[in-house]
Amino acid sequence: MIAAFAFGLGVAMWSMISWSIWSDRQASIERGRVNGRNLSAAFSVELTHTLDAINGSMDALLRRRPLGVDGRINIEEMERWAKDISILARPTSYLAVIGPDGKLLFINAGRPVQTIDMKDRPFFTAPRDRRDAGVFISVPMHGPVIDKDMIHLSKRIETSDGKFLGVLVFLVPPVELAALYDRIDLGQRGTLTIIGTDKIIRVRVNSEHPDGTLGPGKSVGGGPLPDNLAPGAFGSYTRVSIVDSIERLFNYRRLENYPLIVDVAFDMDDVLADARVHARTVIAFGGAGTVILAFLAFMLAKEIHRRTLREIELEIEQVQLIEARRLIQAERLKLSAANRELLAAAERAEAASQAKSRFLGHMSHELRTPLHAIIGFSEIIRERVPRTAGSAIIADYATDIHASGRHLLELINAILDISKVESGTEKLIEEATDLTEAVRASLVVVTGRARANGVALNVELPPDLPKINADQTKIRQILINLLSNAVKFTASGGSVTVSARRAENGGIGISVADTGIGMTQAELAVALQPFGQVDSSLSRTFEGTGLGLPLALRLVELHGGTMQVRSEKDVGTVIDIWFPPDHVL
Repeated sequence: MIAAFAFGLGVAMWSMISWSIWSDRQASIERGRVNGRNLSAAFSVELTHTLDAINGSMDALLRRRPLGVDGRINIEEMERWAKDISILARPTSYLAVIGPDGKLLFINAGRPVQTIDMKDRPFFTAPRDRRDAGVFISVPMHGPVIDKDMIHLSKRIETSDGKFLGVLVFLVPPVELAALYDRIDLGQRGTLTIIGTDKIIRVRVNSEHPDGTLGPGKSVGGGPLPDNLAPGAFGSYTRVSIVDSIERLFNYRRLENYPLIVDVAFDMDDVLADARVHARTVIAFGGAGTVILAFLAFMLAKEIHRRTLREIELEIEQVQLIEARRLIQAERLKLSAANRELLAAAERAEAASQAKSRFLGHMSHELRTPLHAIIGFSEIIRERVPRTAGSAIIADYATDIHASGRHLLELINAILDISKVESGTEKLIEEATDLTEAVRASLVVVTGRARANGVALNVELPPDLPKINADQTKIRQILINLLSNAVKFTASGGSVTVSARRAENGGIGISVADTGIGMTQAELAVALQPFGQVDSSLSRTFEGTGLGLPLALRLVELHGGTMQVRSEKDVGTVIDIWFPPDHVL
C-alpha cells in the first residue's frame, strides 16, 4: 500500500511537472510569435515606406518623360535625377533606362554605356509584357555594368495611349531594404528575410551575415510558407532553415502594396531559453522530490516493519518482565538488608574518623608535654656541659637529642593542625593582616637555611598592596611552609621569588616560585596528599614529613581561597595562592 501510494503520488507529481514544462514551452513560443508578429509588422511598415519613396520617385521621373515618343532619352533630365537619386529615392544607388528594344540607353555608373542587350532580363520583360505590373522587384543579380548584386526595381515607360517606350530601373543594394535590422535585436542567430511572392529570397540578414550575402536567390517553395498570400496576411511556423539548418520560429507578413513578404525568425534556443531553464529547474526539484518521496516511503515501510518486529519482541519481553519483577522483589529485600548494613558501617566509619581525630589531638597534646621537657633539658645539657675532650661527645649527643625533639615537635604540631582542619574544629581568628609584613616575617624564618644552601631570596611586592581579612598566624604558617619547601628543593645557585598582584575580580594573589627540581604531574599528585613523599635524590637529603604542602592547601581553602601548583621537572615550581575579593580590605 505504501509503495502503491508513493508510486501514484510520483506519477501525479511528474504529470504536473510535464504539464508545467509543456505549458511554459507553449507560453514561450506564443511570446515569440507575438514578438515576431510585432517586429514583422514594424519591418513591413519600414519596407513599405522605403518602397513608397522609390515608387514615388519613379512616378515623378516618368511624369518628366525620360524618353520621348521617338524613343530618344532626355540626357539632361536623367543626369539631374541621377545626381539627386540618393535624396529623392533613398536607398537607391543607381538608375537606368532601357529602350523598347531591350538596349541599355542610360545608367549613372560613371562609365560609358555600350550597346548592352537586356531584353531577356526579368526586370525588363515583366514591365514590357504587363501594363498593370506596377513596380517589379527582382532578385539580387549582377548587371553587365554594376559588378555586384543589386535588386532591380523597374517600371514601364509608355505614352498616354499605352504605347511601350521602355523601362525605368532603380538599382538598390539588397541590405538597404533591411536597414531596420541594425536597430532591432533578433538574437545571436535570429534572421530578417524579405521574400518575393514567388517564394524567392530577396534579402536575408543575420548577425553573421549583416551584409545580406547568405541566402538571396534561394527558393523557400514547398515549405510551410503558404501560397498566394493575400496582401496584409500574416502567420507563423516552426521549421529548420533551408539556408543554415537551424531550427527557428518564423513570423511572416505580406506587404499591402508590394509583392514582398517580410519574415522575422527567432532561434528556437532563444525562444525557449527561459522555458528550458524553468524545465531544468522543475525537473531538478521533481527529481529531488522523487528521491525524497522514495526515501520517505522506504523509511516508512522500514519503520512499520521495525515496529512489527518490536511488538513481537515486546510480547516476549513482557513475559520476561513479569519473571524479572518477581526476581527484583526478591533482590529488593536483599538490598534493603544490605542498605541497613551499609548505613551501620558508615556510622561506624564516621565514629572511627571522629575517634581518630580526637585520638590524634589528644595524643599530640600528651606528646608535646614530654617533648618540651626533652628539648629543654637537651638545651641545658648542650649549653652547660664543660668543653673538655670527654664532655664534647655528651654535648654532641645533646645537640642530636635537641634536633630530634624539635623535628618530632614540628611533626606533632603539623599532625595536630591538619587533624583540626579535617575534623572541622580549626577556627580562624580573622583580622586586618598586612601581607607585606607577613611575607617579611616568613622570610626571616627561612633566610638562614637559604643562605646555608646558597639559594637567593627575591621579593617582588607592589608598594600599594592592600590588607586582607585573615588569620595572621595561619597566613604566616602558609608562607613558611611554601618557602621552606621551595628552599629545601632548590639546589645551590638557584633562587626563590615571592611576588603578589591584584586579580581582575579584585582578589589578591601571592606566588612562590623556585628554580628547584620540579615535579611531574604524577609526583605533584603525591605531594598534595598528607604524608606524601616524592622519591627524589634531593628530597632524601633533607628531613620532611610530607605535610607542609597539604596543610598549606587546606589553610588556604579554610580562608575561602584557592591554591594552584605549576611544576616542570628540572625547571622549577610555581605555587599561586588566591584570596577572594570579599577578604580584601
